[in-house]
Amino acid sequence: MLDEAVGVLIDKDFEHRCDLLLLRAREHGYRGGELLMVWDGSEAGDRQVQWLVQDHLGSTRIVVDRSGSLGGVRRHDFAPFGEELSAGVGIRSASLGYGDDFVRQKFTSKERDSETGLDFFGARYFASIQGRFTSPDPLLSSGTIYDPQSWNRYTYTLNNPLKYTDPFGLYVFANGTDEEKKKFIQGLKDLQRARDSFKKGSDEYNRLDRALKAYAPGKDMKDGINNGVTVKFGTTASRAPAYTEVGINADTNTGAKVTTADNPTGQNTVVTFDPAKNRTADDYVSSVGHEGSHVADGADLVGALPTDLTLTAAQAILGGPLNLTKYVTETRAYEVTSFISQGRGAGSLTIGAGKYEIWNSGWSQADRAAKRAAGIDKVLAEPKSKGGLYEVTPANQGRRLIE
Repeated sequence: MLDEAVGVLIDKDFEHRCDLLLLRAREHGYRGGELLMVWDGSEAGDRQVQWLVQDHLGSTRIVVDRSGSLGGVRRHDFAPFGEELSAGVGIRSASLGYGDDFVRQKFTSKERDSETGLDFFGARYFASIQGRFTSPDPLLSSGTIYDPQSWNRYTYTLNNPLKYTDPFGLYVFANGTDEEKKKFIQGLKDLQRARDSFKKGSDEYNRLDRALKAYAPGKDMKDGINNGVTVKFGTTASRAPAYTEVGINADTNTGAKVTTADNPTGQNTVVTFDPAKNRTADDYVSSVGHEGSHVADGADLVGALPTDLTLTAAQAILGGPLNLTKYVTETRAYEVTSFISQGRGAGSLTIGAGKYEIWNSGWSQADRAAKRAAGIDKVLAEPKSKGGLYEVTPANQGRRLIE
């Protein structure tokens, strides 16, 4: 439902609770994906509508009722890990607006249970008083040797709550600022739009769809599942704008591949995006799609492996065609990059130090595949001494996904 007066999207999914036989209905209004207002049918008069003002972390700091008067203002302050600082703490007092209201969206806009004081983060609950989640991170791949803060499975945002937020209660993002995460999510949305520009069932549509779904994005691209793919931000060892490292989620004691309902392949894949080399929307959608192709290639390989990785069958798969060479997996990924530019209506796209063209809207339908392939081969063969990233050819195809 759209409130025409303010242009706010009202969620039709009502939240109903029965309290002493009183049926209470609430509606939540959003703008730009952020919670903006709450309507409560159990309240009366100006108190029925509450407008929320949030800080840089998304925490509700000021609540204003429909009257807009100072008397209708409620204020909330939080300690670094989300413990609420109420009236009586420091200079805070009821006369300054510190007091109770019916808004339950508190720290980083997560819903706080009034009985337990725990915040619901989707995958698990968070205790703000302790500064810890009440259960361990179910995403095994979130622990990384490169960041000791990730070794504690109960910590919140790598113990840096003033800089980071945890939208899902998971380390789907291993690190990154809110701005970096938003750019990645926008990249997923732009990839979806590029996919939808093609006829459903076409090769271009299917290839972009495969790259998109490799990340297992949820509704609005924000609430992905723990499918064994971790996104992080930082420089890449390959000097590329982004890099994918395909791995296996193996038990540390037995060495067996570990699968779950959300991660049926048993993959443990990390995708790194370099913010310095992904500045524009075009940069991000190209990198997201390109790496999504690599993630999908890795998922196909890891998913085919048996649970017992010591079996002869496992070695046969690792030595077979699913374990793609650098030349083959990069060729596929650059084809996806070319399709993205085509779907976004770009006139042309050049890649590499030599500015090799892998898409041009002026190419005839009959010549597109051949010219795209020729351009990609030049990108991949470019010597590293001249700025190339790969230096692979059909005759020298490089290392495989897993060796």
